[in-house]
Amino acid sequence: MSTETSVPSLVVRTGEGERSLAAGRAYLIGRDPQADIPVTDARVSWHHAELRLADGRWVLADAGSTNGSYADGYRADLIEIDGQRQVRLGDPEDGPVLDCVISETMRIGRSPRNDLVVPHPSVSSYHAELRATSGEYRIVDLGSHNGTFVNEQRVTAAALAEGDTVGFGDTTFRLAGHELQELAGPAEAQLPPAPEPAETAIDSALRPADAGVAAADSLTPADATDGKPLDIPYAVRWLVPRGERFANFDILNDNDTQLDYYRRFGHIYAVGIPAR
Repeated sequence: MSTETSVPSLVVRTGEGERSLAAGRAYLIGRDPQADIPVTDARVSWHHAELRLADGRWVLADAGSTNGSYADGYRADLIEIDGQRQVRLGDPEDGPVLDCVISETMRIGRSPRNDLVVPHPSVSSYHAELRATSGEYRIVDLGSHNGTFVNEQRVTAAALAEGDTVGFGDTTFRLAGHELQELAGPAEAQLPPAPEPAETAIDSALRPADAGVAAADSLTPADATDGKPLDIPYAVRWLVPRGERFANFDILNDNDTQLDYYRRFGHIYAVGIPAR
C-alpha cells in the first residue's frame, strides 16, 4: 500500500478542535471567527499567521502579529513544520498551542484517481481516506454510498490497530504493518452499486426517508391503466447482515427485476413511493 502523495496533508490540533489541511492554498489563523483556524485568545491577533507551503514544505508564516509566534521558546516569522511541531501564539510560555503534524493520506475508492483503487461496484468513487500520523492510522469515510466498516461496525472515522479489518462496500481489507491487504476477492454482491458521482464530487451518503413507504404486499405494480402496466417511482428497504439499507429507484412495473435482485441479499420488508 502506498501512502505517498505529492505533498502530505497537515493535521492541526488546537484547544478548540482538529483540522486536516490539504496542500494547495494558505490557511488563516487568528481571532477572526471566519479564519480557517480560529483561536479565541486576546493575545492572538485578528489575522495572526498563515499555514501554507513554501518550496514544497509546510510552514507557519507570522502575518505581522502584535505578540508573535513561537517555536522552541523563540519568536520567529517563519516556522518550518517537519514531522511534528508545536507552535505557541502570543506568548512563548503559555500562549495557545497549535500542534502541527504531517499526515500521509491515502485516498481509497473506485476511481482510478485514488491512491488505492478498489474496482468493485459497491465501492464509491471516492470512498474513504487512510491517514497516517506519527505511526498511527485512522480511517475516515468520505460520505460513501455503502459505508466504511471497522471490524464489522460501520464508522465515519476510527483509529486502526494492527490486524483490524476494514470494509469498503462488499470488499474487506486488513491493516498489516503499513499496508491495507485485501483478504479475498469480494463474494457475490450484498450491497447495491454505488452511484456515479459528478466529475469532481465525492459520493453522497444515502438519505433515509421515513415517509411515503408502504408495506410490500400493498404494492401492486401490475395495476394497469387501459390495459397497460403502471410505471411508478419506488423505494426499497431491506435487511442485510450489516444493517438496514434503503434505496430509491426510477421505475417499477410488472416486468421489473429489481425486487428479485434485492431479495437475494436480505429480507425486503417495505416497498413504496419514496419521499422527495
